[in-house]
Amino acid sequence: MLQGAPPNIDLIDESPSSSRASTICFWQIKVVVIKAEPPTTSASQLTSFVMCPRKYSYRYVLGVEPEFRSIQLILGSAMHSAIGWWFEERLQGHTPDISDAEKVLAADLQAGATGVPVRWKTTTPEALEIEAKKLLRVYLQDKGDLPVTAVEVPFQVDIVDPATGELLPRPMKGYFDLVLEDGRVVELKTSSRGWSERE
Repeated sequence: MLQGAPPNIDLIDESPSSSRASTICFWQIKVVVIKAEPPTTSASQLTSFVMCPRKYSYRYVLGVEPEFRSIQLILGSAMHSAIGWWFEERLQGHTPDISDAEKVLAADLQAGATGVPVRWKTTTPEALEIEAKKLLRVYLQDKGDLPVTAVEVPFQVDIVDPATGELLPRPMKGYFDLVLEDGRVVELKTSSRGWSERE
């Protein structure tokens, strides 16, 4: 393997020995890819596969990181964190303040936009924080007293082929965002548009 080859790429020199002094060399590139299916299945994986199988392969099989991070992902992660913090505080017997939840939100927004390229499009980090705080305040004023008994509860269920009854090798794994005292589950989602009754 020649010096300077990227990881997982072997560069094999096939140029004639007499041409080594030339400025033009001929190379054969052999790409070595190690594929490994994820051990479990998640809702995100299924959504990614339905939208674009190639994107699924790059992200979950080859482990290729996205070239950029979307503001929707940054917002969703920060909202999850702030709302989760709010209900964790209540579960510990504290009386959280919305202004403190906004501080948690702002810190997570900053962390989510640090160290990776972000496609801000027509918005800015400052504008996103303002809108995110408005969204968080509206949610907590309306739903902040929900009878939550647990936050971020992990679950894992087997997946069965409906046609054959065969137990598939990769179970479904995920987390319930909030669990209420009557057993109902709350899934937190942010969206750039309103949700229909059917959704």
